[in-house]
Amino acid sequence: MNVLFFLLAITLATAISAPLSAAVIVGRGDCGSPVTLEPGERLEVLLPGNPTTGFLWLAALLPPVLRHEEGESFLSDSDLPGAGGRFTLRFTATKRGMGELLLQYRRPWEEKVPPLESCSFPITVKSRALRTTAIYISSGGKRMTARFDSETNRVAVPLPDGHTVSLPAALAASGTRYGDDRESFWEHHGTGRFSHGDTLLFEGKISGNGAKPEPLPPAPPAVPSSTSRFPGEYR
Repeated sequence: MNVLFFLLAITLATAISAPLSAAVIVGRGDCGSPVTLEPGERLEVLLPGNPTTGFLWLAALLPPVLRHEEGESFLSDSDLPGAGGRFTLRFTATKRGMGELLLQYRRPWEEKVPPLESCSFPITVKSRALRTTAIYISSGGKRMTARFDSETNRVAVPLPDGHTVSLPAALAASGTRYGDDRESFWEHHGTGRFSHGDTLLFEGKISGNGAKPEPLPPAPPAVPSSTSRFPGEYR
């Protein structure tokens, strides 16, 4: 590769590049640290170097969850000829998964020569946890709220006495079921049922306005296993 041609290409790319949206930015001091992204999120890696020596930062190992974007740039530390500076390499998270991004500082034509430096990042791409709230209304007008968390795969159900039951996902022949050895919540075709043991405590249809993003409540307090946990009625 002609180094002067490379420098000219980088200068032009830097000059015509437009400001990009916010990205996750890491540098030399972050090498070896894990990076977590969401699908579609950008990653910028800023590393020191000097292209006049022929050395460049190259992606030696690109995980399948990242796409290497064009438009790498170099920003010199000064106006002096041959001055070093900072390379910026850009990537975009394409799908959920894990992998390793390995960057090497080397001359492209010296394929059999060990790199002068290396920098790697364990990459995890995952979707933001989805937390939704559904409100169910019984035939008698009582209301029950269920808060679903897709990351932990649990549902939180506030009880009439102020306590909250948090239940893990469980096997179900149909519909969606959460439960432990005491309580269970089952949802099927818009109908929610909450039971304590074999006793059905609530059954209702989902409200038309009941699904909206909402943070989950704090961890439920410890309460004894007893039917006295359910005084009063659902509001």
